[in-house]
Amino acid sequence: MDIEDRNNLVKQYFNRGYSYEEILFTLRELHNYTLSIRQLHRILRDFSLYRKKARLTELRDVISFIRRQLQGSGSLLGYRLMHQRCIQNGLNVTRRNVAIILKELDPEGVERRSRNVLKRRQYWSKGPNYVWHLDGYDKLKPFGFSIHGAIDGFSRRILWLKVAASNKDPAVVSNFYLETVRTLSGVPRKVVGDRGTENVFIAASQRFLRRADNDQSAGERSFKYGRSVTNQRIEAWWSMLRRTCTNWWINFFRSLIDDDIFDTSNIIHCECIKFCFYQMLKRDLDNTMLSWNNHRIRRAMNSDRKVRPAGRPNVLYFTPQLSDASIRDYKFPLDLFDFNVVKDLCCKTIVTDYICSSEFFELAHIIIQEYSLNIPNTAGEGIDLFKTLIDKIGRI
Repeated sequence: MDIEDRNNLVKQYFNRGYSYEEILFTLRELHNYTLSIRQLHRILRDFSLYRKKARLTELRDVISFIRRQLQGSGSLLGYRLMHQRCIQNGLNVTRRNVAIILKELDPEGVERRSRNVLKRRQYWSKGPNYVWHLDGYDKLKPFGFSIHGAIDGFSRRILWLKVAASNKDPAVVSNFYLETVRTLSGVPRKVVGDRGTENVFIAASQRFLRRADNDQSAGERSFKYGRSVTNQRIEAWWSMLRRTCTNWWINFFRSLIDDDIFDTSNIIHCECIKFCFYQMLKRDLDNTMLSWNNHRIRRAMNSDRKVRPAGRPNVLYFTPQLSDASIRDYKFPLDLFDFNVVKDLCCKTIVTDYICSSEFFELAHIIIQEYSLNIPNTAGEGIDLFKTLIDKIGRI
């Protein structure tokens, strides 16, 4: 790693809100680069990055940013996740100021969130990659968008959060699993999923990749089919996703139907809605996953730290020793030959630019180029493009 790469990593973790100790530990354990606290201070000073004496962003800029977030699914965020999103976008603001701004700009949302108190079930996982929980999310499926995700049981780190045309195709879902396994260069000790047909390839892949190991969860035991009560980690996280992201999209698409803009029985409308809003929804899910993985989970009252460890999901996942030296990573090495065999048998190539049909995608781009239309970046722009495309296609 050269100096520029090292400095970029330091800036990246600093801007995500990591403490100095977390930055040093993450660099050492994850990137194999050791810094002293003095070196870290010098690097941060060279980039004018400070925690306490850093100049706060002008409140009008923060207010403007939060107001824009409130126009979309950001209206579902509490002040902690909204503060995390501000930090991710380069705004230096205190959490207290974010809470005050939210209370002024969105008093109804603050009141609504304050009434929702969850009673959590007890859950315990020994360490990172001890067990992965995966599931499909169907709340946006009536509008053409299927979501699939997975979470690490110990750290609560979201491993993938993907939107696709279908979350029931085993060849598509297994691609999410194998892509993550390859990125991590390792296989989890166990995977838990429901008995849907979409999990058959993941179950076969996990069992094949773990067939030669000799622990108690090797081979057939490395994938467990279970009901939702045994898959509570991801089931519980779906409720968080709805509160902070998808509920806005559900209401948005329903309003399009109520206003007779979007007809779910019209195949052209269904293809067009996917074309116009897929990239925005994908970006929203990516931001939600990034915010969650980098936010700090508070220690629960009267809870054993091993049962519910506190900290950032990314830090707990990649450097669990920082919270407890006795915790280890349960990942098993990935055999690349076995991986390629499984990938050839179980995966389907996924196009990430669109989820509508390729024919509609080509037609829409021809119309966009012919009439000099813009790819939408906001929901309002998406509605305008949707109406225009439907009108132009209707005239063909």
